[in-house]
Amino acid sequence: MKLALGTVQFGLDYGITNLDGKITNSEANKIIKRADKANISLFDTACVYGDSENRLGKLTQGYPQFKFISKFSTTAKETINISKTLHSSLEKLNCSSLYGLLFHDENDLLSPQGSGYYQQLTDLKAQGKIQKIGASFYTQQALEKALEQYQLDLIQIPASCLDQRFQQSGLLQEVQKQNIEVHARSLFLQGLLLSQNTNLPASLQKFMPELEFYFTTAKRLNLTPLQLALAYLIQTDEINYGVVGCQNSQQLLEIINAYSEMQQKELNINFNSLAVTNELLVNPALW
Repeated sequence: MKLALGTVQFGLDYGITNLDGKITNSEANKIIKRADKANISLFDTACVYGDSENRLGKLTQGYPQFKFISKFSTTAKETINISKTLHSSLEKLNCSSLYGLLFHDENDLLSPQGSGYYQQLTDLKAQGKIQKIGASFYTQQALEKALEQYQLDLIQIPASCLDQRFQQSGLLQEVQKQNIEVHARSLFLQGLLLSQNTNLPASLQKFMPELEFYFTTAKRLNLTPLQLALAYLIQTDEINYGVVGCQNSQQLLEIINAYSEMQQKELNINFNSLAVTNELLVNPALW
């Protein structure tokens, strides 16, 4: 199972297609039970995802197999103590160690303070408090610079049928050689790739042809949009995990079922024609 559960919706009203707001405790509990049943054991969160860490810590008691990745943010004006930040996350998540702790912003890793933060992470890893050190990236250029300066265990990148920038640049092949674990986020572009009837904001209206081509391709291949989105994850060997979010347990069930269905198929889809390089579409941070 290459799926990890993204939990930003546990703590924030997040997502361009999210009409339900922050997930309720009742629904969050159903989601966790559904993840457990499907053997999804890796949860992605961050200290800036509202009260996501705190809610996860309460809801996942009794599931010792669950592992957590969290992310920390820094500011240029103030140096932070990573140990204190980690301690806070561990306390909220009710666990003794993290599977991974990542720089939330690539610019923090590449800043003048980055080497000091990296050393703190290295020390915490040696103490057994963190299993993997890494960062969340938005651009290939930042990843290239980071690989020149640091030895990373885990990276998170945006990737989808439309956003193939990291793969086509050859960077995924390079990190694979270095045994760096790759986690892909934005597989569904916050839900844009799941429904043809989504009301696009004005800033994305000009990309209607690219999105229509995606849905047309799914129909031509006799796949649902969700199946096509997950096929890219399954077929891309350089990606170890796809971080998927959901607004309710039914959505997670649909993702799990579609993933299982695509795993059983002999996939040989040429995704090249779907690739879009315009960041205004493939980078949700710019929306």
